[in-house]
Amino acid sequence: MAVQTADAGGDWAPAQRQRRKKQRGQQNQALAGVHSAIHLIGAAEIFRNATRF
Repeated sequence: MAVQTADAGGDWAPAQRQRRKKQRGQQNQALAGVHSAIHLIGAAEIFRNATRF
């Protein structure tokens, strides 16, 4: 019985870690989306400035 509870405790930590890893992945995806949007806006600005001359 004691071994079972120890196993359950051992299983709990990786699940917690996995959940955190997934959250971090979603945050990174959101940041990447914002980052690429900034790049697209920047490219549009550069293009507009270039075509002005």
